[in-house]
Amino acid sequence: MATDIAADRTDRRRSAIRPPLLVLIGTLGTFAALGASNAMPSSIGYTCPFKALTGYNCPGCGMSRCVHALMHGNVTGALHYNAFLFVLVPVLLWAWFAWFRADRDGKPLPSPNLKVLGALLVVMLLFGVLRNVPGMPIIGLA
Repeated sequence: MATDIAADRTDRRRSAIRPPLLVLIGTLGTFAALGASNAMPSSIGYTCPFKALTGYNCPGCGMSRCVHALMHGNVTGALHYNAFLFVLVPVLLWAWFAWFRADRDGKPLPSPNLKVLGALLVVMLLFGVLRNVPGMPIIGLA
């Protein structure tokens, strides 16, 4: 009886941490695929829908090339493609760890900090606007 309860608790914990681990495995797999390829991601013919419609770079334009450059150890090149990734990664890591801990412990996800989300949104919008101003000396313009 006690063994069944312990086994049930272990099964629930394993199933609770599966979604965050699957996201982690998928992300690392994508990074590995980008790192294993010698071709730049832009050579596959994908165009950003925002850029195709407006002609301007969105805050996410160049993220795949940025990750590709990072996976090849080219930090300067990564900054050249999209500097916003260096702001976004710590926030996403924090959110992933919060999700992992909540699922592992069987607790609900913590409420997002609206000040942090607001600040991230402001930085993203400023980056999106400034990277499209001609002659603006901001990294992440490619």
